[in-house]
Amino acid sequence: MAKLPYTHKPAYYFKCPLFNHFYRKIRHLLGNKKNLVFGYAVNCDCSYLNDSIMRYHLPTFQYDAYDLLPIIKQYSNVICHGLEDSYHAICKDSNQANLKVHLAVGDALMTMQIAKHLCKALNVNIWQLIAKCPTCKLDVEKYLIEKQEQRRKKKELQHQHHLLHQK
Repeated sequence: MAKLPYTHKPAYYFKCPLFNHFYRKIRHLLGNKKNLVFGYAVNCDCSYLNDSIMRYHLPTFQYDAYDLLPIIKQYSNVICHGLEDSYHAICKDSNQANLKVHLAVGDALMTMQIAKHLCKALNVNIWQLIAKCPTCKLDVEKYLIEKQEQRRKKKELQHQHHLLHQK
């Protein structure tokens, strides 16, 4: 597994407030039906968010999320090797100088620019783009339940493996 570089020095992260400090705002933003939750490989973001919610013993909440990756695969000639590569391939005319990959703001801006470019190229608005690719909608609740079941099965297999080698 590739190790992602920190966007800041590790000391910076220890100075920041903990997740539970931001929880209410996150829940409000994601749960507000007026907001559109859009990401690149958004299932990973939903999974990380859920892990933090569980770690801090906070209540889960429902929201809809849309993934740009299936749209890119369906409507562009770009072979996706991550958000940054997709961004550079699709958004050639955008100001790319000040965007940092793996920094939330940079990733969000790249995602937004890709969506804008695809909408312009297909002559549609964002809702029409979503309608053209129904697989872009992630059933977050279902996905998280499946992920928890996978983790449970993996733990069970590891436990069985441990018992077999203990004999």
